Formats: sequence, structure tokens, C-alpha cells
Amino acid sequence: MAKEEIQQDIYPSFHHNQDDVDDDYDEDKLIDLEVEQMKTKEQYLKKIESTHADDKSVKSNNKKKNPSVIPHQLFPVFLATLGSIGISALQPVSIIIFGEFLAEFGSSMSNVDELLNNTIKMILIFVYIGTGIIVGGYCTHALWVLSGENQVKRIRQLYVHSILRQDMTRFDKAEEGSLTTRLATDTQMIQDGISEKLGLMVQLIAQVIAGFIIAFVKGGDLLAQDMYAHAGSIAEQVFSGIRTVYAFSLQDRFSKSYDRELDKVCATGVRRGLFMGVQTAAFIFVLFYTYALSFWYGAKLVNEGTLTGDIVLIAFFAMLIGIMSLLSLPLNLAAVASACGAAYRIFETIDRIPDIDPDSLEGIKDGKLTGQIEFSKVDFAYPTRSDIQVLKGFSAKVEPGQTIALVGSSGSGKSTTVQLLQRFYDVLGGDIFLDGKSIKNYNAQWLRRQIGVVSQEPVLFNMSVRKNLLMGATHTVTDGEIVEVCKKANCHSFISQLPQGYDTMIAQQGGMLSGGQKQQIAIARAIFKNPSISLLDEAASTLDTKSKRIVQQALDVASENRTTLMIAHRLSTIRNADTIIVMKQGEVVEQGNHNDLFEKDGVYADLVRKQLIAMEQEEGQSDDNRDD
Repeated sequence: MAKEEIQQDIYPSFHHNQDDVDDDYDEDKLIDLEVEQMKTKEQYLKKIESTHADDKSVKSNNKKKNPSVIPHQLFPVFLATLGSIGISALQPVSIIIFGEFLAEFGSSMSNVDELLNNTIKMILIFVYIGTGIIVGGYCTHALWVLSGENQVKRIRQLYVHSILRQDMTRFDKAEEGSLTTRLATDTQMIQDGISEKLGLMVQLIAQVIAGFIIAFVKGGDLLAQDMYAHAGSIAEQVFSGIRTVYAFSLQDRFSKSYDRELDKVCATGVRRGLFMGVQTAAFIFVLFYTYALSFWYGAKLVNEGTLTGDIVLIAFFAMLIGIMSLLSLPLNLAAVASACGAAYRIFETIDRIPDIDPDSLEGIKDGKLTGQIEFSKVDFAYPTRSDIQVLKGFSAKVEPGQTIALVGSSGSGKSTTVQLLQRFYDVLGGDIFLDGKSIKNYNAQWLRRQIGVVSQEPVLFNMSVRKNLLMGATHTVTDGEIVEVCKKANCHSFISQLPQGYDTMIAQQGGMLSGGQKQQIAIARAIFKNPSISLLDEAASTLDTKSKRIVQQALDVASENRTTLMIAHRLSTIRNADTIIVMKQGEVVEQGNHNDLFEKDGVYADLVRKQLIAMEQEEGQSDDNRDD
């Protein structure tokens, strides 16, 4: 509605009613509301406590068992564990072989040929051990890496799928941490802890045990080493655009896209692990061949009389191996400990089944809604602010094809009704009925497909304009249909002027588009969805005057032949609504069409007058700026 139209409605009675509409009205009404709130506050808080108690009582039922691991996926872990233990035992065992060589060395000092044969025999034994190590080390390391990559891929898939099925209470809790960063960081910590580092830890533990046992048997002293664990903190952020993903039921589409990218990452990780396996095996191979060379040179020195062999050397070398392994153990143990902590956080999300589960197959999901909506004495408070009642006995009814507008000051509960209608949350009291049936009886994902949403800040994804438009499509769409719908939404013209037209890539959140252009694309996306119900949440409130006019025309098209619930910041956009509901502190204070409410000269009329004054002040400031 233009400013002149508002003036025609208001000015005939503006001065007549000026004295009657003053602060006393708001003051008296506020006192009444406060008295009523005091009467019901204790009862309401008891309801909140009861609801939370019920949630705790079913919490155990709201968890599912840890996802089972396919048995054949554990077989590589079993083989890798045996390989790590076998490889770790070779070093301490080699000390025993070396001790036997020293014992034979003393008895063959007088026989050069026997000494030479024993030395060659010892060299060959260590060559065989080194050759076995290069093969066994490579295979063992490769098995650990392969197992780790497969398990982490599975965990990431489960985690992303679980995130996309959670209800809004999960995302309202800021202390839950960054879901996206956790996906990148915690899963990497798990991978470090269950792949090659776990294998090295098994190997080092076996070496410590074997080394100290041999040292005990042979008579050496033991050393103890303190163990430590390291815990790190992670910078945290939240998923963006989660409500849009839910509203258009895009969970499966994004999960499949993520899985495809995950396959590429998994292949790269396996190649990296195999390369590291070659390096590790080569290192151990060189180490044992160095042992062989050292023993050969040592035998030569003993033969020359420079040194004498003794059983003490056996204990010394065994202890040395045990200590070296013990000193190396904390680094790998820290990785495993960090992986355990990260796995707890990841599986806490994976195991959580939300109260409103979009993956559930239960509920009504046949046919199409006619669009009848009824809020019946709805009470609601957000789970993170359970002491603040947002809606108090809210009631409203909309017949199919009608348009209802919600107005009121910020915090009056307008946007909350939109979220409840999409079943992002469940009501605490009363109920919401669609086509005469409780909203809880409908399948959550199917329900959201029946609803088209255009919000104040539309979310566009990092893909082409065409793909963004078709996010809401429920059937195959031709190019002709795309153009036709975009013309209705007033966006075909500017899309055609983009570098690649409808195939132009747009940055995440639509960074290359203006606010009005993003809004028009969001409106077209909602039209493609062909919903029974349209929800318009202050869709044009942040735009300039010219953009508002264009977007409003598109919104009118999106509302045709549909039940429409709109939240308006500027009252001029709701003049033609079938019903206008005025909300204040979560309650309905007035209800009717524009003319009836204005003639009533209550809260709605006061809001219109205040907005008119604000518009005059804005125009005056604009005129002053032009004069300057």
C-alpha cells in the first residue's frame, strides 16, 4: 500500500483519536498481561519441568546402538594386529640369537673355520629377519591404513547423515560446538588413532613387554617411564543454512554428494598411507641390516682379542630396545587417546535419534494437503530458553487458499509460528492441525515438502543458478518451465544477463547477487516446489523501495491458489490479507481484516500510525540529503 493510501485511511480519524491513543493504552494492557503472566507462570514452569522430566525418562530410548561393523571389515585389523606383534617380537628375539652367538663365539675362538661359519650363519639369520621385516612391515602398515580409512569413511558418512536428521534443538545449543569443524578435525584425530599410529602402539607395547621380559630373565635393571595424554581445544562454528536444507528436504541429496567427495578423499588417504608403509618398512629393513653389519664387525673384533663377549650384553641390548620402545610409545598413545575423545563426541551425535526424525518412515505421507491450518491454544518455549514462554495460548485458523498475516513487535512470537508449522519444534501445550489432523501425525519430511518457505535472509548454495532453482522441484522440469516460473518471479531478466545465464555459478549465500535478486531466486525456488502452503517470513523487509516493489509482485505470484502465512514488517504489504493477527508477547491481542482493525482503533491502528510517522521522517531525511 502506498503512503498516500495510508494517509487516506488514517488522517480522517487521526486527530480525532490522537488523545485517546496514548501511553495509557499500552500501559493498561501491559499491566493486564503481566498480572495474567504472574498467575500462570508457576503452572507453566511446572509444565516445562514435566516436559524435561519426560525427555530424560525417554533419553535412553532416544539412543540407538553403535552402528555395527561388518565382520569382514575387522579381518584386516586382526591380521594387522598379528603382524605388529610379530614384527615387534623380532628385535628382542634377535638379542637372544645374538647371545647364543656370543656363547658359541667363546668356544670357537681356537677354530677359525668354525668361527667364520658361525659368523656367516649369524649374518644370514639377520638378513632373513630383515627381508621378512620389509615384507611384513609393508603389509602390516598397509592393513592398518586401509582399515583406518574404511572406518573413518564410514564414521563420516554416519556423522553427516545424523547431523542432517537432527531437530532444531541440536543446532540451538551453541555449547554443542562446531559441527563442520568437528567433522574435519575429530574424524582426522580418529583416523590417526586407529590406523598406522595404533599399529605402531601395538608394536611398541609388544617390544616393551618382550624386551623387559628378556632383560629380567637375563638379569638387567629396569627403567620406568611416565605416560601422558594431550587434549586440544577446537575453534567452533555452526552449520549454515540448516533450516533451508530441512525446509526443502535436501538431506539425501547432500548426503550422496558428500559420499562421492568422500570416496576421492579416501583413495588419496590410502595412497598416502601405503607410501608411508614403504618408508617404515625400508627404515626397519636398513635397521636390521645395520645390526647384521654391526655383529659381523663385533665378531671380528672379538676374534682379534679386542673385546670379549658376555651374557650381560644380551640384557643390555634387550633393555635398550625396551627403553627405546617405551620412549616412543607416548606419541602414539597420545594419538589413540585423542582418537578416543574425538570418537566419543562423534558417536554422541551419530547415536542420537531426534524427537522429530525426518528419516522416520512413520506418519501420514500420502496425497497432498489442502492447506487448512489451525493453531489451537499453542504454548511454546525454546529448549535453550525454557524459562521464557514465547507463545501463550496462541490460536488461529486459516482456510485453504486464504492469506493470514502476523504483525507485532520483535519478539512477539511471529517467526516462531513459522518454525512450528514446519515442525522444527514440537509445541509444549495445545496442538497444530493441518487438514484437521495433528501435525504430529504427518511424516516430517513429507510435511516439509508440502510447504514453501521464503525467509528474510534466503540461503543460496554454491552451485549454478539452475541447480539452486531446482532444489525445490519435485518433478523433472524443462527449460521452458524454468523460464516461465522465473518470469513470474521477476528474475528471468537479470539471470539472462549473467555471464552463463542459468548455468552461472554463484558463490555460497549468493555473494555475487543483490539482496533483491537473491530473494527473487528464492521465491522462484519455492514456486517450483508447488507447495500447498506458503510461508513468507518478512521476505522483503531488508530491501530498498524499488526492490521491495519487484519482490512483492513475485510474492503475490507465489501466494496464488495457496494457503499463505506471512509475517510483515511493513504493514502496507498485508492490506489485502484475509485475516490480520496482531501479536504481543506471544498472545493474540487483535484479529480481523485491515478495515475492521483500523476502525477498531486499537493496537493495529496504532502500529499503522507509528509506521506512517516513521515513513514521513525517512522521506524528510531523504529530501534533506538531496538538498545537501
